[in-house]
Amino acid sequence: MREITYMGWDKEQRFLFTVGGLGFQDGKLTLIEAPVRQESDEYDSFPITGYELMEYTGLLDGWGEMIFEGSIVRLDTDEFWRVAYEAGQFVLQSRDGTIQRSLALYADDPKLRVIGNIYEDDDLFPIEKS
Repeated sequence: MREITYMGWDKEQRFLFTVGGLGFQDGKLTLIEAPVRQESDEYDSFPITGYELMEYTGLLDGWGEMIFEGSIVRLDTDEFWRVAYEAGQFVLQSRDGTIQRSLALYADDPKLRVIGNIYEDDDLFPIEKS
């Protein structure tokens, strides 16, 4: 069975956390279970509008770190790639968005390394954020 895990980015307080749960109403995502404050073990439900979700791809990098949508990865070169979900699959996108490769092609590549994420490390991979 596939592991379904999410990381969340708190837009206001600017920190990354493991999502505790998701709430739906009328088939739409409306709530997220998030820490009440940074580095807290206490979770509460909040409107999803204050957060960005990063879905786990089901893959680990060469160091055994989980790869999420929004991760910044590097292969054996100095190029950085952003993990995104496009057309029903997780892909690696170049900085300028002109090159896209299926992440599945690198599933067992020991050179694939997570080096950050698009929220905490925007200096490595500048993008527009909502």
